[in-house]
Amino acid sequence: LLNPWDHHETSRRDSIRRARAIVSELHSAPRVKHAAKRHARFGIIPGHALDLTGVDEDDGRPWDFNEPEKKEKAERLLEEQRPVLLIGTPMCTAFSAWQHINSKKRDPSLVTREYTGAMVHVRFCLDLYKLQQESGRYFLHEHPASAMSWAEKEVRQVMSMPGVGVAIGDQCMYEASDKVGDPIKKPTKFMTNSPCIAHALSKRCVGKLGWCSRPSGGRRALCNGEWAKAAAIYPFELCRANLTGFRDQMMAHGAT
Repeated sequence: LLNPWDHHETSRRDSIRRARAIVSELHSAPRVKHAAKRHARFGIIPGHALDLTGVDEDDGRPWDFNEPEKKEKAERLLEEQRPVLLIGTPMCTAFSAWQHINSKKRDPSLVTREYTGAMVHVRFCLDLYKLQQESGRYFLHEHPASAMSWAEKEVRQVMSMPGVGVAIGDQCMYEASDKVGDPIKKPTKFMTNSPCIAHALSKRCVGKLGWCSRPSGGRRALCNGEWAKAAAIYPFELCRANLTGFRDQMMAHGAT
């Protein structure tokens, strides 16, 4: 079988060598951006962090890509910056298994509106991933491993592009925990055209009977309620794994 990451490496290598190691985030609070600032030794330049829960500093409005003007502005900013790595973490609430179960008890029209709005954001990310791929640059897409979005036709089309693969990592292996320090597993799926990033994000917990196999051990806490919201924030070790994988990818191309 062919390795999905073996395609187009010559042209990508040339493109990466001419670029600056900029990483930008879409639909995400500046998680990896802050980690890049803390780890300047990686030589990675923090780019834009266009966060739906934050605001555009120019007008104080959220980066809601259901609004055409916000979508156009984000496209323009990213085209100007041309990040070597674009990280997309679109809202996943509308695609969660729990939400699907609860949807049967809710107003169907509201459920449909939420799903439609969420898909606008997912499709926007997918379009930008295609641009990254066509330009010889990298992307990373993240959603919970159980999210129903992975079955969407548009997501599977990007997943099937040459050079794109997936990885699954358990966030407890990256020090995700509740407020008392108990590990939170939260299996998370990543789609990327960078084999080094995929490798860095593929740690799995092999602990049995609710125990965690991370070095510090511990009994896993349930990821629901307030802990599910907390787990939406990347633990620092997961951000660092992103940067490590990106640095290794850049080194593979002789860009650092």
